[in-house]
Amino acid sequence: MDVDVVEDTQVAEKIGLTANAVHIRWSKNMKSKLRRYLQNKKIDSLQKLQFLLFLYKNPSLKGTLHELAQRTYFGDTSLLSKILAELHSVGLIEEADQSYQLCTKSGAKAYLKGLARLFDDPLIRQKLLQVIPKQVAVPVMAY
Repeated sequence: MDVDVVEDTQVAEKIGLTANAVHIRWSKNMKSKLRRYLQNKKIDSLQKLQFLLFLYKNPSLKGTLHELAQRTYFGDTSLLSKILAELHSVGLIEEADQSYQLCTKSGAKAYLKGLARLFDDPLIRQKLLQVIPKQVAVPVMAY
């Protein structure tokens, strides 16, 4: 079995996701476990989730508030500043000399890998979005 598949399965099991190489199934207790994880990590908006997944998919990206806002087409720098501060406070973002990047700790990356995998599946993405509170729409970021 592929090492990535084993890793994905272990991460998936931590948040209650049943997974194999080709199929993801939304389990009954997954919604509550995922909601709890998202609440603990202050991922309370689609914009925050998209920004976090953007950083996950671009792990070497590091930049200031304005550089990240430009790179992600995030027009509202005050909102992005708040998002960065909240993600930093829960350990998902690292900050040094006013530059930000995704946390390099393997535990954080493992959960983000599971979230990214969920978000990539169109059917599961719809269920995932139901777990995140409704927010005012902000321009979608480019991947």
